[in-house]
Amino acid sequence: MKKMFNYLLVGTMALGLFSAQSCSKTCDAGYEGTDCKTESRAKFYKSWLATETKTGSSTPSTFSVTIGSGSTTDVTKISIGNFSDVFVNDVTATVDGDKFTIPSQNPDADRYTIVSGTGTYNKSTKQIAIDYSVKNDTTNATFSYTGTWK
Repeated sequence: MKKMFNYLLVGTMALGLFSAQSCSKTCDAGYEGTDCKTESRAKFYKSWLATETKTGSSTPSTFSVTIGSGSTTDVTKISIGNFSDVFVNDVTATVDGDKFTIPSQNPDADRYTIVSGTGTYNKSTKQIAIDYSVKNDTTNATFSYTGTWK
């Protein structure tokens, strides 16, 4: 009887191991959701009210920023209009899940270069925490900014 119980226990455990399925699914880059058909960048599409502060300043700036599709062929790209309330041309960024990364670029081909930046979308508050640096190529001074886009 004890031998039969051991076989039954081992068999039940083995069946449990083979029938267990993973609850997580790996989606292709740029997609998320239970069916992997939702573009990760879609949550960023809208006009945001930006409140940002330059390091060393106690007075925040408030302005509008608009995020849209940065590419029709690359679902990981977004474009950000009115970035820093200074740039005329859109800034491009790459989305990975709830985060976007801004590579070094000079969108207006002037003396201001975005050195780097990141934005992180908070699902519960539906806000973006933003951090980036801009360099004045004429004076060689770099300024850092932090803020929240609502």
